[in-house]
Amino acid sequence: MTATFYGRQKGVVTPDFTLVTSPTRSITSTTRRSGNVHDPTQWIVANRDPMNVRSRRKLGDLTQNIDQFEIEWQRASASMAVLDASTIPHGMSPGNHDESAAGIAAFYDLYFPVSRLSGFPWYGGYLGQEADDPINRQNKNNYELSRRRPRLPRESTSSSTGPILGGVGRQIIKRYPNRA
Repeated sequence: MTATFYGRQKGVVTPDFTLVTSPTRSITSTTRRSGNVHDPTQWIVANRDPMNVRSRRKLGDLTQNIDQFEIEWQRASASMAVLDASTIPHGMSPGNHDESAAGIAAFYDLYFPVSRLSGFPWYGGYLGQEADDPINRQNKNNYELSRRRPRLPRESTSSSTGPILGGVGRQIIKRYPNRA
């Protein structure tokens, strides 16, 4: 008796990985609740290997009071420095408590300038770095490169940038064809 097995060859299985999202930091940056401001970023770094953390995405705000209290920005910067030191990809963008309705965020520009992230291999750039970009948002609308495709510019709460992000996204994909 002869038995024949029909089936497909098992494909390569990639290991599980984790993309961490961290919620708004606005309340933990204020003077009332600043004791645990570093806890989320320290947790991400501590779990990098056990959970195979590949990236961290920020949801919401860094601060509570836009540019009113610099101490909130100092705390947010110190907390994000934990991720800077880890090399875990972790792009930045301001939330509605971080910049005015006109898109002004003086302390964001001071504590999270382009130069803070531009040295990381996953940092792709920002809206305004190219001569033909329609607006210069500095690091407020930036993007990170992944292994396959660039993550498109992060939208901030400024309504002035919404209509142009689609065209800029196409420019980014053309700029990095080996990642598309």
